[in-house]
Amino acid sequence: MTDSFIARQSKHDMQMSRLIPRFSKNYMMVTKMKTLQTTKCLLAASLIALLAGCEEDYSPEQKTANVAPTHSGDLTLTMNEGDIVTKATVNLLEGVVDTDGDYVTIANLTASSDNTVGVMHEPTRISFDTTAIADDLDSGQVHTIAYTYDISDGTESVQRKLTINVNGLDHAPTINGDLSANFLKSADGIVDLLAGTADLDGEALSAHSVVADAGNPFDINFTVSDDFKIDFDFAAVSDSFPSGKLSTFKYSYKVSDHNHDLTRNLEINVLGVVDVLGAPVVTEYFTTASINEDGGVQTFDLAKDATDREGDPIQVTNVMVDGKPLPYNMALNGTQLSVDPAAYYHLQPGEQQNTVVSYKLQDDGGKTADGTLELTLTITGTDMNLLSQAGLASDFDDDSDPVTQTNGFVTLVGCPNGVGVNNVDSISPNYSFQILGGLNCMQRIEAQYWPDMADNEQYYMSYWIKTAGVSPWVGLSDTITNPPSATLAFWDQGFRPDLTPNDGVIKKEDVGDDTWQHITIQYDTTTGVAKRFIDAGIADKTSFYIASSWVAPTGTPLFDNLKLVKYNDKKGPDALLGSGAFDSAAVPTITGGGTVSITNDTLIVNTTGATAGTPVVVSLPVASGAVKANGRYVLELDIQYVNFDANKATDGTTTAAGSYPVIASLSTNAGAVSFSNSQLPQNAWQGGVNNIEIVLSEVQHTLGQGTVTDWSADDVMLNLEFDFIGAEFKIDNVTLKAIP
Repeated sequence: MTDSFIARQSKHDMQMSRLIPRFSKNYMMVTKMKTLQTTKCLLAASLIALLAGCEEDYSPEQKTANVAPTHSGDLTLTMNEGDIVTKATVNLLEGVVDTDGDYVTIANLTASSDNTVGVMHEPTRISFDTTAIADDLDSGQVHTIAYTYDISDGTESVQRKLTINVNGLDHAPTINGDLSANFLKSADGIVDLLAGTADLDGEALSAHSVVADAGNPFDINFTVSDDFKIDFDFAAVSDSFPSGKLSTFKYSYKVSDHNHDLTRNLEINVLGVVDVLGAPVVTEYFTTASINEDGGVQTFDLAKDATDREGDPIQVTNVMVDGKPLPYNMALNGTQLSVDPAAYYHLQPGEQQNTVVSYKLQDDGGKTADGTLELTLTITGTDMNLLSQAGLASDFDDDSDPVTQTNGFVTLVGCPNGVGVNNVDSISPNYSFQILGGLNCMQRIEAQYWPDMADNEQYYMSYWIKTAGVSPWVGLSDTITNPPSATLAFWDQGFRPDLTPNDGVIKKEDVGDDTWQHITIQYDTTTGVAKRFIDAGIADKTSFYIASSWVAPTGTPLFDNLKLVKYNDKKGPDALLGSGAFDSAAVPTITGGGTVSITNDTLIVNTTGATAGTPVVVSLPVASGAVKANGRYVLELDIQYVNFDANKATDGTTTAAGSYPVIASLSTNAGAVSFSNSQLPQNAWQGGVNNIEIVLSEVQHTLGQGTVTDWSADDVMLNLEFDFIGAEFKIDNVTLKAIP
């Protein structure tokens, strides 16, 4: 061969070698096309001849064997019946790989059990919903479903397993207290035994095994329907009900799901009344109403469910509240009963108290309807703490971060040992705030949590404190400068509250006794020092500060349950029932010497002749039931030290600035117990007429924190103390009102 032929041949060989694979693939596709067969045979022969001429061997490319799919292992889905999320999905092809790149499918999916309730299938997914088996699975039980299936690429396959495990949780039924119902003897006596019940598992509940109390006045036949309503047959025993009286019957029964049996009590009251000719006709003897303690005065028409057949006016008689005469916060005007819920300010937020008003109805001729009507009032406590309303965890019980949660306090200066949350010693259930020692540790509640005070408002701040050191400084200031500016800093009530109020001496440098004490501080933006923030135009920048004492020992003070309340628009009715206006000739009682008299509707107190060191005490009676445990009250009065100018040089109770103390307390005859604003008295000034407001907190007890007193007796007194010699005072417009 010539060189040129060899070169052409080599080029041709290369071209043909590239054609062979394409040819091989196309050949199978065109075998049925007869018109091309001859051409292809000739072409193949030419190729063979050419290859033979070059003395080169040719071997076709070998196709590799198909490889079966692989996966990352068997799958497991574990769920808990009590979880918030009740549905989960598994991808059956998760972790599957096919090295050939073939499309894979699921085949031969087989469950190990026929019980596949809760399972939902998709082509490559399985989902499970735990609610589908909630009724059947109890605590400690595990529901398991196992699946086997093949993962196939069309030729080869691999087996895989999915196991679904559901951990059971069976809740007992929830019951919202016992049941009670009121009926007339002529009414249908039907009660839903499952009222106020629920089951967190969604199970159907049943009521059964009703048992009558052995102490019932007599037997009443009853039946229980398929929907668990009990029906008492009053008609069969109608003559057994005492006329005009209330008969009480008690029962117990079981509330059950498939796994729990709980006991519940039922009490029914049946009123045996008859129709009195000519008297008002009553269609409803038992009514209810709900009010919030901060809802203001509410009015109820006690005759709204009665008519008089002759059209005579209806009158309300024999009104009693919880078995006693009308309390000071209620008044009856015709048939209209007004109720001031401020008398229930002692309730905690969410706490409820039921009060029953019972009464009779008659026409103006004295014809009285049979039976006694009842209005049950449910009063609910509300949160009036401005700090918690602003988002502050004012009881320090924020479990979201119990280690570092410091309730919005920011360290300004000092605090060499830091601050923290104490989870061992607290008034609230879990935590308290603690300054961990050191002089000059200043903390501030940021302004976002402190309300923007306005003119003519009254507030009190209260908190619990426990320390063996000197009383920490507390007060208001602006946040423009840190620490607070000297001109606007307001360290109220002697800079430090007195921690030893029961020794008779106000000494803020006394150390605490390492027990929890309750402190109350008043803020008045009408004439008080707090008004300076409003006048300065920075009410929106006001903050509350706590600073460890700047004298030793500082201790490691604990603080808890901070509370700020605006009370000027939430005062209750006067618990003195107007006696503090001195409009009558009745003279209050007095002890300790001196004299009292009433002139021009004004009380005159003269301490001339009093024993030195023994205060003159003027006492006014307080309405029955007005004072409650944990209650707070504001005492208001006008007072004038008539002969102040003549006495100021010799009267040791007045200050150099011309102020003098006004001390008040509440007491009972039993053990002479009392409480007062004992950390520091309010001050009046010189010889002018002073309007004084003093917040009295029952928690802040002169007999020691935690003292329990029975205030239900009718001998509660308001006491005004005058520890002066030869002094004359004019007092008027004395009121005592409940505040939140």
